[in-house]
Amino acid sequence: MPALRYAAMGRTGVRVSRVCVGTDIQLTPDQFAPVLQRAGELGVNFIDTDYSYAYSGDSGTSGQSWEAVRQWLQGVDRSQVVLAAKTYDPTPDGAFRHVEDSLVGLGTDYIDFFLLHGLNTLEDWERFRPALEGCLRAKDQGLVRHVGLSTHTVTLAREAALHPELEVLLVTLNATGKVMKRSGSPAEMQAAMQVLHQQGRGVYVMKSLARGRVFWEQDIEAGAGAPNQLSHDDVQRALGYVFRCPWAHAATIGMRSVAELEEDVAIAAAVDAETGRWEVAATAA
Repeated sequence: MPALRYAAMGRTGVRVSRVCVGTDIQLTPDQFAPVLQRAGELGVNFIDTDYSYAYSGDSGTSGQSWEAVRQWLQGVDRSQVVLAAKTYDPTPDGAFRHVEDSLVGLGTDYIDFFLLHGLNTLEDWERFRPALEGCLRAKDQGLVRHVGLSTHTVTLAREAALHPELEVLLVTLNATGKVMKRSGSPAEMQAAMQVLHQQGRGVYVMKSLARGRVFWEQDIEAGAGAPNQLSHDDVQRALGYVFRCPWAHAATIGMRSVAELEEDVAIAAAVDAETGRWEVAATAA
């Protein structure tokens, strides 16, 4: 298998593996631990988290997905891992508290990327804009390295280009336009990503597989942790589309098993070896 490659996230300079482990996967810590362990062995250094990502075990136990990440971080060099966390709170103080909650939940003293999460309309942007003050306050205090937002829509990907304080963008992109809130086509999202990329923003992608429903005719999304309904050929087709996008530094993917992780990394490595766009070896900044 070709080596996993790395990209510098725009002007942040933070180097991330092209594959990012998504944590909205409804796995208990014991179930998730082998995936994280194998990810580290394969060179994956980028983990995308959120305080709302949770699990419920068969024994009735429940908790947050980042419990497994916290345990895994205790055995690795934190300086070589890139962590993203998020807030749904539109207020400055609320966003700042979510930074503090994330630090405790992940057992770390800083977050690499902290994002306003799930903004999809211009009205969302206006409502959440005050929260940037809280994010930037955390950055000034060294608790956060870089700030940004996540969106499912072309609308907000375009709007982000007007706001240079947003250093990192997490956008929805997949081969069929699933879960893009009918805001535009994949080609239009790629055009918006190109602008952001050329401005020096860090850009990474979510919903590459739309939780296994990317090629369904129905315009629906499965719930978190839904089993992957795609064949290997379909996964190759879907991830091949995303990893061939020259404007995406990485893709965050929810892997529910070591086998899924290995498949995703193999596809990314093969596509990147073919295109030759990204670095063969690097470490997190």
